[in-house]
Amino acid sequence: MKSHKPKFYEFIDQVETGQLLSCELVKQSVARFKNDLTRDEIYFDEVSAANACAWLETLVIDKMYIEVNNKLIAQDVCLSLSHFQAFVVANIFGWKWKETGRRRFKYSYIEMAKGSGKTTLEAAISLLALSLCKRNGEVYSCATVKDQARIAFRYASSLAQSTKHLDGVIKVLTHSIHVPKTNSFFQVMSSEDGVFEGKTPDYVIVDEYHIHKDDYLYNSVKSAMVKKFNNHMSVITTAGFDRGLPCYQLRENCCKILNGTLEDDSTFAVIFTLDKEDDWHDQNLWIKANPNLGITVQLRDLQTNYRLAVTNGSSEETNFKTKNLNIWTDAAEVWITEKVWNKNAHGIDENELLGLPCYGGLDLASGIDFNAFVLLFPNVRPDVHAAKLWLWKPANKIKENKEKKDYRDWVKKGLIDTTPGDTVEFGFITEKIKELAGQYDLQSIAYDPYRSVHGVVQELTNYGLQMHILAQTMRFLSYPTSKLEELATKGQLEHFNNPVLSWMISQAEIIKDSKGNIMMTKKNQNKKVDGVSALINAIAEWETFKNDDEQGFIMVKFNKENQ
Repeated sequence: MKSHKPKFYEFIDQVETGQLLSCELVKQSVARFKNDLTRDEIYFDEVSAANACAWLETLVIDKMYIEVNNKLIAQDVCLSLSHFQAFVVANIFGWKWKETGRRRFKYSYIEMAKGSGKTTLEAAISLLALSLCKRNGEVYSCATVKDQARIAFRYASSLAQSTKHLDGVIKVLTHSIHVPKTNSFFQVMSSEDGVFEGKTPDYVIVDEYHIHKDDYLYNSVKSAMVKKFNNHMSVITTAGFDRGLPCYQLRENCCKILNGTLEDDSTFAVIFTLDKEDDWHDQNLWIKANPNLGITVQLRDLQTNYRLAVTNGSSEETNFKTKNLNIWTDAAEVWITEKVWNKNAHGIDENELLGLPCYGGLDLASGIDFNAFVLLFPNVRPDVHAAKLWLWKPANKIKENKEKKDYRDWVKKGLIDTTPGDTVEFGFITEKIKELAGQYDLQSIAYDPYRSVHGVVQELTNYGLQMHILAQTMRFLSYPTSKLEELATKGQLEHFNNPVLSWMISQAEIIKDSKGNIMMTKKNQNKKVDGVSALINAIAEWETFKNDDEQGFIMVKFNKENQ
């Protein structure tokens, strides 16, 4: 028999009985709800909560067609709240202060894995909030940039236009959703618009707060929230790649609210994630972070992303953990492990490379640091590419040994070239590259323009070599960095067991932006990754110019713009 219990109560039952496998933070959110029912100064208005959920479930999200008498008849498909979504709605609109009857929660923090129905929920609630405005109401969707904020707005516009009972009540315009009767509106705001000066918001969605580099927009909204009663700001987000950003601090405060170490009656919080002791490889636990598993998130899609995570290296693993399991990760992640790197010694003889086509990567540094040059030889064997490294450092700096690393043995073995004096003589680099151009079929070289003032690039260009600028930013380096990781993970990169390159790869970490782009970094400024940087440049050059039709990545566009 179908239960007549409201969905938000069913969610509570499912969590408490273990029918829905849940993390400790979700259990704490449910326990908080149950404990608060015994308090005297607040109460849960079940009717208001149920009415809010019922109103949302009148919104039309799609059309379905059924055949009647050989004719296709269109029928509306209305929103059906998931149990966890009903729990969120019930908390926001159901809890009230006994003394005033006003809503208890002024803020909410809702965190879940990607694909869990976040956009649907925030768009639908924004329309509900708009419909509840008394006079001159203001509803906003906020994000760092307007394109992100518009996602919820566009979906809300679609819901409003599809739902017949809203005809004549809500008017959808290009840049706002308007309620003529109350002169209320729903609009998009972003950090680009500045502060909420003069605004009196009734409901504000702050989308993907983990992207925000500072708390300027959040605090601006919070300041404006004091101007009205019964208003609400909802942060709905997925976990991020940087615990140093303000979203994680807000999350930490919410965790304290849930575990009872911080009292805050103004904030509702629910966080769907794995527990710290959970094995992220166990797919039976993934539902903890994906409360809509089997509805908006399909297990087979998670399994596909999981396979990429375990086969394509740490950046894919980090992405899967963060976006699909809602686990916060550090900004810097250990990158290519020794075990993975060691898979890339295939026993190729360096003499096999003579005369073969190759692409160069040049990493020019200051006069006292390592300067590096790499040649990448594609497909020396089927699906195996070879990388040769040359390094230069001043002889006196090697003797001083102030870097807590003795390079003298590597110098003796010819793995590091020295130039006389205290600074690198860049003429040695130029002459060596010219020599290599005579031994191999050197197609072209990518270089960092920041350190290209030593005359090396100019002289090599005059010599007849093709030289291409590669800016050392995430925009341009993400693809070749990911490509290096892919080659190393698959064991497709011959590095000739070069101990210096192996040492440098062990120093390398990656940072990741909110879109999943990656860029190499190092643990601290004393670490050396110059050879890895040159290798990434060489891969970028190969991937950009390996085809005559210039179907390479964005580096082509960058060079055309800077000619």
